Amino acid sequence: YDGVGNLSNVNSIWPDIDLKDVGAQKASGTFTEYGGVVTGVADWWEIKGAELEIHLLGGVDGIAFKSVEVNHDGSYAKAVGEIGWFNFFYWKAEAEAQDVNPETFLVPFPGRVNGIVKSDGEIGYEDGDELSCVFDINEIDGVLRDYNVDGHGTLLVQGTELEVDKFFLTSGDSHIFVTGVLSDELDFAF
Repeated sequence: YDGVGNLSNVNSIWPDIDLKDVGAQKASGTFTEYGGVVTGVADWWEIKGAELEIHLLGGVDGIAFKSVEVNHDGSYAKAVGEIGWFNFFYWKAEAEAQDVNPETFLVPFPGRVNGIVKSDGEIGYEDGDELSCVFDINEIDGVLRDYNVDGHGTLLVQGTELEVDKFFLTSGDSHIFVTGVLSDELDFAF
């Protein structure tokens, strides 16, 4: 199918992603369970012509992404994970990226980086429910602004509290190590 259109036209809170040439390569299901392989091309932000391939299984309470692959301008990203929404919204994912140019997102930072990130989290539907999530940066390496970069660490969010657990980043001859908690009070060690 050509010209699915911009997702934000469907729902204003959805991301501003323009989908084109979308096709189900293989699909099956019922009203309560479905699965298949979807391919397409997407434009998002400064990324134009990203090729997508998504293998998924879903039901009334969530979707399992067996494989999500994105290829763009020599960059490659692959992720697996799931999202659900039955009693609360949750996600669990692992992503790997190769040769990504951060300048696409952060204009003054050209380069090529690789990384492996895991994340999981949840938030309830009630007004008092708080966000709870973990971002585990297993590895980031590459070249950024002509300097070698390397990093790893974990970020944990519990409501309004951010905990940084052993975040280490090297860029050229510079190094930074951060661990601590940001909440009503700042308690970081550098």
